[in-house]
Amino acid sequence: MYGLDLSSNRLSGEIPVEIGNLHNIRSLNLSSNRLTSSIPDSISKLMDLESLDLSNNKLDGNISPQLASLDSLGYFNVSFNNLSGEIPINGHLLTFGEMSYIGNAHLCGLPINKSCNSFPEQAKEEEEEEGDGVIDMSYINSLIPSPHEVRNLESWSDDPKSDCCLWERVNCSDAIGGHVVDLSLNEIMPYTVMDMISLNLSFLHSFPQLQSLDFSFNAINHLFDPIHGYKSFQRLEKLRTLDLSYNNLNNSVLPFLTAARSLRTLNLRSNTLEGVPPLNELANMTELRVLVLELNRLISSFSVQGLINLRELEILDLRSTGITNIEAYDGLRMTKLKTLYLSSNEFSEAAQLKGLENLVELKVLSLAGNYFNHTRSIEVLKDMPKLQELDLSSNRFSDLNGNHEGAVFPSSLQVLSLQGNQLSLTAKGYSNICALTKLRELDLRYNALTNLPYCLCNLSRLRTLDLSDNQLNGNLSSFVSGLPSALEYLSLLGNYFSGSFLFSSMVNRTRLTVFKLSSEFGSIPYNISKIKHLESLDLSSNRLDGHVPPQLADLDSLGVFNVSCNNLSGEIPFNGHLVTFDEKSYIGNAHLCGLPINKSCNPVPEPSASKQAKEEEEEGDGVIDMVWFYWTCGAVYISTLLALSAFLCIDSRWSREWFYRVDLLVHHFQRFKDRFL
Repeated sequence: MYGLDLSSNRLSGEIPVEIGNLHNIRSLNLSSNRLTSSIPDSISKLMDLESLDLSNNKLDGNISPQLASLDSLGYFNVSFNNLSGEIPINGHLLTFGEMSYIGNAHLCGLPINKSCNSFPEQAKEEEEEEGDGVIDMSYINSLIPSPHEVRNLESWSDDPKSDCCLWERVNCSDAIGGHVVDLSLNEIMPYTVMDMISLNLSFLHSFPQLQSLDFSFNAINHLFDPIHGYKSFQRLEKLRTLDLSYNNLNNSVLPFLTAARSLRTLNLRSNTLEGVPPLNELANMTELRVLVLELNRLISSFSVQGLINLRELEILDLRSTGITNIEAYDGLRMTKLKTLYLSSNEFSEAAQLKGLENLVELKVLSLAGNYFNHTRSIEVLKDMPKLQELDLSSNRFSDLNGNHEGAVFPSSLQVLSLQGNQLSLTAKGYSNICALTKLRELDLRYNALTNLPYCLCNLSRLRTLDLSDNQLNGNLSSFVSGLPSALEYLSLLGNYFSGSFLFSSMVNRTRLTVFKLSSEFGSIPYNISKIKHLESLDLSSNRLDGHVPPQLADLDSLGVFNVSCNNLSGEIPFNGHLVTFDEKSYIGNAHLCGLPINKSCNPVPEPSASKQAKEEEEEGDGVIDMVWFYWTCGAVYISTLLALSAFLCIDSRWSREWFYRVDLLVHHFQRFKDRFL
């Protein structure tokens, strides 16, 4: 199994540590569930993992530094959880930006540029203002049906003297009796509660220092406040993050949100908002930077005019909302919006994307999972001068040639994903890719490609190239020689190359760190050891024969090594860096021996004398067995005759019948003889 996608279900509980046993998995997506507890360290054992998405769960604790060892990881997302502590920016985690971590109020450090110092002490008057908050916290119990039956709320108490800062799901600014800054009340409603819940927001009045509030994964369909009404959130002047995702809130929630002017992150994913995207209703949120409206029932057109008041907005998520059109607005130039997700909607024509012309600062755009089938439908993209990342995966493109002159994509592109289309590119289609001289990552997985042009050599900045699961064929060495020399990640799994496995064309690719190949035969060349920076080498499930070159032990950077399921033979060179790999790297090679598979390369033969004696003994046993077999058969035969004779000598009805039948048979034979003689 190479991929596991369990996203958008209702999975709950902890991520099992046994997940680390899925050694061959390359893509793991557990996003948009109800998973709790911390991220298990065992995930760091999945050295082939290329994509890890744990976003939109309720995971807490720190991010394990061991994840930095996942050198194959190309996509990493733990956004919108309850993670805390300093982000371990080292190893391969250096390659991911702040988008991988947003929605975790208590994470700090790079790349989110948030100091890890403790919250500063508040003024004395603020402490007095919030002093009653510890006592009033017990009021939440009255809002929750059977609070002590709800999971993860065992520490909550009705005792007014109880320190709520010690309760689970509550974080304060200091260890004892400080200000409440974070309430994680996700999944507080038990699954047995089928009726919709109206949430009384009045309990928030005692927490003016609140910075993060999470009410996701509940059955809330209505908000009310008998004291302040729609202005309930107005008192929370320091509230930065509000998560109301996975509830049943409709448009009636919008007047309450209008008062939350200090918000920077608002998550309304998977509710029942309807109609035109409610950006005008949120016009007072002038500090808003992240807005998530994914999985709502928005319809019709989306006008960028609604973004005018949200002048700090940087990330807008409109995935799976039913939007069919992005309207343009003359004279409007948005200068803050950097990331826009429009995947899994129903876009198919160029006119539907007209409004993207106003988003002049856009750097990341996702149009995956739509219905584009021709470059004319995305021609607006070529006029977006700062676009760096473009996702067009899972559409219906068959080629990229187009009927218009000029480029298809903006020259600023650095990351392009075209996986899961129906591409069988012509020379013109390839030329539109080869023109992207700034391209760093190119994903062409799961298409129908049969060849690659030499113009790819011109992409001198290309570091990642994934061509898995296509129909590429021809001589492997010739194919590899036509690839960019600066590649660091190359996957050729699931193709149909011919020719023996010749690595000479790759020896000079000193920057290569990950190489994956399937369906090849020949031997593993010794000069592969010249690629000193190689970190991942996957040659499993091929037809490779010969020995494992001892020179591989010199690859000190190698973190993933897999030659399983081949026809390799001989002793494994278990020395140098190869001692770090276990038997799983070699399984499926019947003629390999030595460590770590614990199979002897020199079986001890039995002494000749004892062997001959053993053979004579076995032969002697065979003769004795046959003699006894003959004696037994004879005894049975004689005994049967004697018993039959004795039976016939007795004068009985049965014996007389027997002799009568015999006489009758003799009589018939006699008549037969007389007739023919």
